[in-house]
Amino acid sequence: MPLIQGGLLTLSNRSVSIVPILLYLQIPFLLNRIGSFGMPGRPFRRCGLVLVVQVVSDRLRHLCLVELPEGLVHLLLNGGPLLSERVFQRVELLARAQDWGLAAAPDGIHPMLWLRRAADGGYAQAQRELGLLYETGERLEKDTARAVALYSEAAAQNDAFAMKFLAVLYLNGNNPAYRRTAFELLKRADRANLPEAQLLLAQLYQKGIFVKKDAKQAVRWYEKAARNGSSEAMNILAWRYENGEGVTRSPAKALQWYKAAAERGEHNALFRLGVLYYTGKHVAADHALAFEYFKKAAELGDVAAWYNVAWLNKTGDGTAQNFREAKTWFERAALTGNSRAQVNLGVMYANGEGFPVDLEEACFWFELSKLCGNEDAQQGLDFVAPQLDEAAKDRARRR
Repeated sequence: MPLIQGGLLTLSNRSVSIVPILLYLQIPFLLNRIGSFGMPGRPFRRCGLVLVVQVVSDRLRHLCLVELPEGLVHLLLNGGPLLSERVFQRVELLARAQDWGLAAAPDGIHPMLWLRRAADGGYAQAQRELGLLYETGERLEKDTARAVALYSEAAAQNDAFAMKFLAVLYLNGNNPAYRRTAFELLKRADRANLPEAQLLLAQLYQKGIFVKKDAKQAVRWYEKAARNGSSEAMNILAWRYENGEGVTRSPAKALQWYKAAAERGEHNALFRLGVLYYTGKHVAADHALAFEYFKKAAELGDVAAWYNVAWLNKTGDGTAQNFREAKTWFERAALTGNSRAQVNLGVMYANGEGFPVDLEEACFWFELSKLCGNEDAQQGLDFVAPQLDEAAKDRARRR
């Protein structure tokens, strides 16, 4: 079964994944520094007050359900030397802490009320995040008009993310008059060096959406977004330099941008680096390094990488042969509809590779792969079917 090498990387509407860089902060350090970050208007970079707690507490919540001490809740409510000038930041942080289940609600007040209080008080980040809840209908009745109003209030305070969110709403709306406003908002967000806005501008110029298609402008915006930390922009630039799309072809620059994106957890870049090192394209072939890249991409949820990790574990190519690991990754890929993974599971069960022979289970996977359009599955069925009675074959088909 050939190793998946993947096709051209395409644009998507996925938000940029932010890799937490503060996971190793300890709570005592956090409590001492909690008032000293504060970068309102940059929530998704969130080195600010709110996200420092969110990043750490999210990880701790998975481990041991840590609660904030009463003293910190009192500090959030009443202020103190660290937070005396950030009243509404305190209010929003309290809402966050309650929402995560990390602190009891004072007087039984719902955390959403604290968020509203911060928004009503003019705190831009609270306005933006409350607007997002209205836009998505998450925990609130969907109200696009209310979302627009809240985003507008936050944008008026130079909240770059609110500008970008508002621009997206305008671009997706039915009123062409707002499109110019959307571009103006994106340019304002660009002046705040918001990579997400720069990435969106690049995609608009690349696809010619509401503007004249312009590959050079697209590349310029991709480069700007990449320099400001957008891993998706880095990955797109890498593909462009690899294929000479809108730029002079440069394998060296492609490799540079792929690695920069991979360091930031961009699974597409990790997968592509795996392909390059496996095939020896632009670099010296190194199957062990290819396996490492595929494994990292797989752990970040890259479905194509699931198959590759399984195949390399099964064949012992680039890593020690491990049938148990191969079965685990083949199953993950198979359940997404990957017919090659399904065939490989059938082969492993038919041959007893790493576990006892189970012809009925093999028949099930071959049947499923055949339904998914894999012609090779018939060979597997021709092998196992004569060895099974009608009841076993019927059970395999009905599962």
